[in-house]
Amino acid sequence: MVLLSCVYAFQTPVPEQIKGATVQFRIYEQTADGTTKEVGFKTAYLSKFGNWTTIKRNAQGVTEQTLIADRNRAGVFMIDSVDTATKMSDFAPATQAISKSQYRKYPQYAGEVTFLGHAAYVEKTIYNGKLVSELTLIPFLRQPVKIVNFNDDGSKTVEEAISIELREPEEDKVKLPEKMMITADASDQLKPRQKVGEKRP
Repeated sequence: MVLLSCVYAFQTPVPEQIKGATVQFRIYEQTADGTTKEVGFKTAYLSKFGNWTTIKRNAQGVTEQTLIADRNRAGVFMIDSVDTATKMSDFAPATQAISKSQYRKYPQYAGEVTFLGHAAYVEKTIYNGKLVSELTLIPFLRQPVKIVNFNDDGSKTVEEAISIELREPEEDKVKLPEKMMITADASDQLKPRQKVGEKRP
């Protein structure tokens, strides 16, 4: 019994896995004096297997951008039409949640908060002494739940989650349709770049 207890005591904890979720976002702009303008909405479908889809709509509800990250097609794709898409980057999903010991080592780490009832951490990017962007991330979602981009005139653009439903989305919502034709590949040109909020797809 003593030996068995020792074995359990020295076992390595099993890493937490990411969770499936549907996240609804509000997108808005805020001037330096605090005036707010609604810009649109975003829906993010996040699979526990790593795939994800984001759909951005303007304030009138018209879809402006759809991105799909598909592990089977090894890429992130921008939908151009009902049957064509452009490959934007390569994609290899990570399915382990980020641990507290990991994210506290990030150079951009700026503290921990509670966001919509979940433990989250904040990353800040500073360039030439100026705050450029701020991300809030819930470790088991692997996508930011709040993205703030700061402008030189004191204004900012914000994508902020307003609801999180922890449930695996339907498979067809997080995969590229089989008949979708890839008409262009922009991944080579985009590899040196890194969009804010899409650093860990």
